[in-house]
Parts: sequence; C-alpha cells; structure tokens
Amino acid sequence: MDKDKFLKHHFWLLLGIFVVLWIAALLIPGLTVGATIKAARDEYDKIVGDLKNKKDLKNESFIKPLETQEKAFRNVKSDVWKKSWDAQGGLITWPSALVRLNDSAFGAYVPDEERNEFGRKHYYEQFSDPKVFTEKVSPVEFKGGWNRIIRQAEFDVNTNKPTVEELWLAQEDLCVQQELLGVIRVALDNVAKFKVVEAPKDPPALPQGALGRTFLRNVDWELDLIVEKKEKDRKSVPCISGLSTIKNINAHHRSLPLITAVFRIGQGEAGGHVDVRVPVERLAYNQSAPFKNDWFLVSYDKNSPLVAEQIFNWETSPIKRIDALGLGQSANASYRTAKFSLKSRPISNVEPSTTTPPASSAADASEKYTPNGLERNRYFEVREQVRWMPVGLSLVIDQAYISDILASIANTPRLPIQITQWGWDHAHGVKPPATEHRGGRSRQNRGHGTTVEDPNLVQLEVYGIASLYEKLPEAKSTTGKESRPPKR
Repeated sequence: MDKDKFLKHHFWLLLGIFVVLWIAALLIPGLTVGATIKAARDEYDKIVGDLKNKKDLKNESFIKPLETQEKAFRNVKSDVWKKSWDAQGGLITWPSALVRLNDSAFGAYVPDEERNEFGRKHYYEQFSDPKVFTEKVSPVEFKGGWNRIIRQAEFDVNTNKPTVEELWLAQEDLCVQQELLGVIRVALDNVAKFKVVEAPKDPPALPQGALGRTFLRNVDWELDLIVEKKEKDRKSVPCISGLSTIKNINAHHRSLPLITAVFRIGQGEAGGHVDVRVPVERLAYNQSAPFKNDWFLVSYDKNSPLVAEQIFNWETSPIKRIDALGLGQSANASYRTAKFSLKSRPISNVEPSTTTPPASSAADASEKYTPNGLERNRYFEVREQVRWMPVGLSLVIDQAYISDILASIANTPRLPIQITQWGWDHAHGVKPPATEHRGGRSRQNRGHGTTVEDPNLVQLEVYGIASLYEKLPEAKSTTGKESRPPKR
C-alpha cells in the first residue's frame, strides 16, 4: 500500500477497524452468557422437577425431635389440667347417700333409683338448715331472706323423674352458690384479719415487767398489744394489758365507731383467745385510745406473736347485704359477654355399659331447659378441660372497701373468677336487721325498722366468668395422650 495514501486516509481505516471490533465485542459476550444462563436454567428446572416428584420430605431426623416436643407439651398440659382439678377439689360435693360422686367426673352416671331418691329427699335436705347459708357470711344479711337469694331446683319425681343431667346441674347450682358465699366470707376475712407489722421508730416505753409486745394492723385499725402478768384469783396470769392501744388508720380518714367493735386476740387454739371491746364511742382518724381494761389469756408464749381479727357486726361489717347471686343466663349481663349465646354441656342419661341406648334416653341439648326446669344453656364456653360459667353478685357495701372486695373476688383460689364488669351506685333505704351478731351473742337492734341513709353505702354489682374444671380422664393422666379438641 502506498504510504502516502495510508497516511492520507488512516483516520477512516482506523474507524472501520474500530467499528468491526466494537460489533464483535457486543456479539461475542451475548452468545457465551446466553449459553451459561440456559445451562443454569436447565439445572434449576431439573431440581424443581425432582422436588415435585418427592411427595414426603420428612424423615426420622425431623420427626423424632418433634414427637419428643409434642409429648413433653402434652405431659405439661395434662399436669396443669390435673393441678387445676385438684385445686378445685371439694367444690361440688354431694349428700352422704351420693358421697361417692365427690371425686367423680362431671356428668358421671347415677342409677335411676338413686336419682329418684335424690329428687325426692336428698337434694332438699341440703336446704333444711338455713345456718348452712346464713352463718357462712354472718353478719351479712340476705335481702328478703336466704331462700330468695339461693336458687333451688324443683323436682317433680312423679311426673318427670330426675335425669343424670338434672342431678349434676342442680348440684352444680347449689355448690357454686355456696362457693360465691365463700368468696364473700373471704372478702370479710381479708378486711378483718390483722397482720404483724414492724414497731414504729419511737414506741411508748413498755411497763416494767411486761412479757411482750406486738404491733398489728388491718385496713382500719392499728393495735399496740402489750402483755403483762396480773393477779387473778390469787394467781399471776398473763393478760392483754389495759395499756394496749388502738389507732384509727382508715385510708379515707373517717371517724369510726369503736364501742360496737369487737377484736378477737390470742395465740391460736392452744393459747385460746379473748374478745376485746374498747369503751370508746368513736375514734377520729389518726387518733389512739387505750384499752383501759385488762383481758386475761389462758396462756402466753413470748416467742410467738399475738394474732387478731375483727369480729364484725352489721354496723361495722364492710358488706351489709346480699341482694342477688346470679349464675348462667341471669349473670350474663356484662357488656363484654351479653352479646354471646350461652352453651350447654352435653350429659348422657345412659349407663356407660349400655350398648344400644333408647332414643328417649339422651338429653336433648337443643332445649333450653330440662324437663324439671333447670337451665341447660349456662356456660360461656365448654371445652374438654373447663366449663366457663357467668356469675354475678349484687351487694350493699361500704364504698371504702370496694377495692378490697374486688380483689378478694378476683383472687379466690378454688373458684377462679375473671371479672368482666363491675359498677356501683348509691344505696338508699337500707335498714338494719332485727338482730345483729356481736361477739357470739344476738342482740336486738335499736335501729331496726328505721331507714339508715348512710352516704357511704353503695350497691356494688360484679359480673365475671368462673372456671369449673373437668376431671382429667385416667388414660390421659397416665399416658399423656389426648384427643385434639374440635375446631370451632
């Protein structure tokens, strides 16, 4: 090639070479990368195809650890279930003729003859002594009498012989109501009982020869108890000294009546107790008063503290009256639960050994009431482990103790109750009972028949869900195996 021509046209020659190389640079990578991508896609499709052909990916390395975890979970679940049942032991009890049912599963079969005798006699014997109900919550009154508050079944054994279902529902009603009375008793005791507290920084000096000193406190009072020895029947006997004092520590800074208050002080059964009364009409908040009188003890152990509780009468009781106890439909008034329909708990009326039960022997769960008028649809929820029953209480109380009563209801150990709603309103027209219990004696109430317009009295209504546990079947308690609950 002529050198001059090359130099003259070298730009165009180089441009042409550049274009060829540039096109090659674009085409060659595309061809090689495309082949790589295709190979990778083919490999991916092959793996996906192989996985689709494998229907069960589980193997022993997966299954065994999961089975171990499942067994452990079911064992723990069964253990919690059994402990819940055991903690509720004695909730549903039976008359002596059927005492064998005390530890039976709810709904256990009862033969015809025993059912008829229960509906004719044994059920009503449980209501024959009013003290079973009244003394449990004394001095609290029942509005209109205990038999208007405690719900009772009515059996017509001639027309409708009691079924197994009716026996269990009737006894459940009675026992749950008795337990609600027990909840009220616990609320009273929680307010009444004193706890030992530390001595204040600068307590008054003890008298010479004093045997001991104990400081105790409940929600209203603080006691400074001094024990001395005094002469009685020519003997030196330990006593609660008249130098002991009582102080008003009411959280609402109220003046409290003291002349009607009774305090039971002692050292348990061995040492006996004395019922102490302080001869002071009322005590203003943060004020103290001496006992003035000596109260002699049977014995005294200086190494053991004194214990004390207030014995309530109608005037000093934080709860004055029970206006209603509700179960099932009558208690399903909480705004959180009222919109839900209550359920029944199926109970067979057939002996378990019967292979072909007659058509009329099974309870018709579609009916709201049994033939003898017991309410079937009474549970908020029914599960394998527990029945949740709506309960309600309507009480006339001193408003200062609302929180104490609610805490007692929410923390009952044998009948767990989840409070769903509570409210209060001022109570009007409350009258003292004809007689009231003071320190073991009944006295005529001078104010009976007159209306007590105490501005501190309120009507407290509490609604909740009570947990009634089922008995753990024997097979599950030993093997840990159980059937899964049905889907809802």
